[in-house]
Order: sequence, then C-alpha cells, then structure tokens
Amino acid sequence: MGLCFLAIYSAAWADEEINLTSESLEYRQEEDSYFAEGDAILTRGPIQLRARSLWFHGQAKQLKGVGGIVFTEN
Repeated sequence: MGLCFLAIYSAAWADEEINLTSESLEYRQEEDSYFAEGDAILTRGPIQLRARSLWFHGQAKQLKGVGGIVFTEN
C-alpha cells in the first residue's frame, strides 16, 4: 500500500499547516471529512499525533484519534 500525504489549510489556521500522513487516505465529500487508516501521523507545528486511524471534519475543524484524543481550534 502506498503512503498518502495531505496538507490541510483553513482560514482559522492560515499561518499553520496541518500535515496528515497515512497508508490510506479517503475524502468523503458528503461529510466534508478526511479519513486516514493505518499508522496515521498528524503534525501541526510542534504537535505530532500518531494513531491507527484519524478523521478530520472540515466544518468542525476538529481532529480525533483512536482513544478519544481530540484537537480542536482555540
């Protein structure tokens, strides 16, 4: 399986880039969400999150990892 890479930008985080690297990455337009499966690594500035799966919802500006780890916009 190839490695997928996604750089996510938002107006609220205009000066910060969110990088999501995963073995598999899927965008679901109807949910405005990205789903990453298998050894996902999320990096935003000095913060790095590693998990077996992640989802990023564009409207909620929220990232959740396995085990209830949540990053939200402040």
